[in-house]
Amino acid sequence: MLNRTLISIAAATALAFPAASQAAGKTETMAARVVWLVAHLPTFGAAIAQPHIVSDYVHGWIWALGLTALICVLPLADRVPLLHLWLAKIAVDLGAMLICDEMITGFGRTGKMFAVEHEGIVPDIITIGKGFGGGFPVSGLLIRESVAQAKPWANPSGSSSSYGGNPLASTAARVTVETIINDGLVEHSRRLGAQMLEEMKTWEQEIPIVSDVRGRGLMIGMDLVVPGTRRLLDKQQTRWVFDTLLARGVIAMIYNPEVRINPPLVITEEQAMSALATIKDVLHEAAGRAGA
Repeated sequence: MLNRTLISIAAATALAFPAASQAAGKTETMAARVVWLVAHLPTFGAAIAQPHIVSDYVHGWIWALGLTALICVLPLADRVPLLHLWLAKIAVDLGAMLICDEMITGFGRTGKMFAVEHEGIVPDIITIGKGFGGGFPVSGLLIRESVAQAKPWANPSGSSSSYGGNPLASTAARVTVETIINDGLVEHSRRLGAQMLEEMKTWEQEIPIVSDVRGRGLMIGMDLVVPGTRRLLDKQQTRWVFDTLLARGVIAMIYNPEVRINPPLVITEEQAMSALATIKDVLHEAAGRAGA
């Protein structure tokens, strides 16, 4: 389901047809591109429901619109992993740069140091932050040397910042990364996340409002729905779930019907399973309130 994987494709210049033709090794004219768009626009909705042809459609749309500068992917690891492989291949085919946003998924969150490792992808640039600093505001880029040395980025002051390389932020990032590595938190995330996911999967059969439990590592999601449907619960109902959990000592991102369970990497098995037991009890109560 594509709606859970954020894809943004940016153009070097609007409708840069010649550049796209060269990158894709094609000689088609603008007229050919217009013909392609007219022919495929009516069937796009049906195509995205068929994973085996999504790659051809994405490739075709990028070519037809001349969008060749970059492909930026947020690798939400619980959904359509093959899409990330397709996008990586498309980037190579078109000579585009592949950027993966690991602000949320990086540093062990999904059971790998970076979520792209699940599919063996090596992007041109990885954006990092959030968990990178262990709560301290710090962000950064992991970047191929060939890209880092490209101008104007590589020009003197071309990529500098008045606050870049802040000593306190750098120290916080170093200590955080050392802790993640030395304490084995990536493997801990993989193992404990799998245990939590296995438990939560049983809720789909036991609790009528729980649907579509998904995730990798300690990045787990689920939907809260009207019993017997796929329609999401009203936010007033999910707010009751959040407030009730808070009163019982559990803080969870459950104030929206599309729920995220993203505990800290240092959470213990006892803490995690105890919190899930409380969440399960409250969801049973919420199901009763929803008329199940």
